Amino acid sequence: FTPYLEYPTGVSLRFHALDPLGGLLALPLTPLLGPVATMNVKFLLALVGSAFFAYLLLHDLTGNALAAFAGGALYTFANRQVLIDYSLGTQNYLMGVALLPLFCFFLQRAITRSPWRRDGLSALLLLLCLALTDWQYTLFAVLLTVLYALFTIVTLRGRAAPLLVRLALIGGTWAAIVLPTLVWPMLREAHASP
Repeated sequence: FTPYLEYPTGVSLRFHALDPLGGLLALPLTPLLGPVATMNVKFLLALVGSAFFAYLLLHDLTGNALAAFAGGALYTFANRQVLIDYSLGTQNYLMGVALLPLFCFFLQRAITRSPWRRDGLSALLLLLCLALTDWQYTLFAVLLTVLYALFTIVTLRGRAAPLLVRLALIGGTWAAIVLPTLVWPMLREAHASP
């Protein structure tokens, strides 16, 4: 809640993309570099992370380093959202752009490899980190997980049960953590506030 917006009554910040993960990353850098340089470093790290994590995902899927490099560059620099966020000065949202391909990388590994627990835990942690950046990319990750589950059901039919259990464990654990702490309070706030 802040009284500085819609003064004097104030407004709740439950629906605001505060980017607490970005704030945690900025904490050690701000005293050393200052707030402006820290934001620039975060922006550069988001771009580098976005390209590198997309490269990891594509290299894991294709096995071709050149194609993965090109795909990572396209994902990062031909992304309309990156251009909009850069031009509007809303670089905080770029953390989600960087984490989404890394989530997909670990989700894909959790489904296709054994043992899967380490990759599944990594996917879960990244999904939680996405929930602390921007809800847009969290929604993308959740929808991707649901679509992956549907794809698994359709393509594997009788052999889909173990993979669906993995997806349900990742998604269910995330929901058990995020729904009571973030989503239910947001829904209560939306119901109580005009």
